[in-house]
Amino acid sequence: MSTLLFRTVSRYGHSVTEKRAHKKDPALAERRRARDKGHYIAASEGPGGLDGYFEDMKIEQSYRPLWLRGVMQIHWWAERHGIRPTCRNIKYFWQRGKRVYSDRDLWSFDHFLATTIRDGVRDLNTIKHGWPGDPLTFEDWGKILDEISDGMQAHLDLGNLDYDWKDINAEAALQERRDLGITHLAKYFGYLWD
Repeated sequence: MSTLLFRTVSRYGHSVTEKRAHKKDPALAERRRARDKGHYIAASEGPGGLDGYFEDMKIEQSYRPLWLRGVMQIHWWAERHGIRPTCRNIKYFWQRGKRVYSDRDLWSFDHFLATTIRDGVRDLNTIKHGWPGDPLTFEDWGKILDEISDGMQAHLDLGNLDYDWKDINAEAALQERRDLGITHLAKYFGYLWD
């Protein structure tokens, strides 16, 4: 569904939703009019503030017509699986084959590289036949490869920390593992071969 058509249908559907809600719930309509006139303070709590605004939105959405829900579902599906996203996915697939990374991968290139290095080093550790030599042993080399892989995973975990509830000790431990992995990667970069 084209974006212009969706916007038109959506705008009409939301006006129908608003009319239904205000017709069946006069208190909601009164709060909406008062809010539009600026009688409520947006930053305050309670029914006149943001809490009340979001509660009113929930009530209003319960009056949404079924056909509007269907249109929104179709639009959501088309945006994810329609012609345009399929063409983009083909383009990204071609780019990965041609140059190993795609435009989509550049969005968070550090995560792309960390994932690639983590998985590649993990696979290298399972099939390795050689190691850099003295003073390292075969077992020491396996431990270093594990630490590189673990450091890349720690980098990915640092990016996924929930900063509202983060644990300072856990973050410090992840940073230490990441730094050790990056140090080993820099030192033994020329030895990552099978």
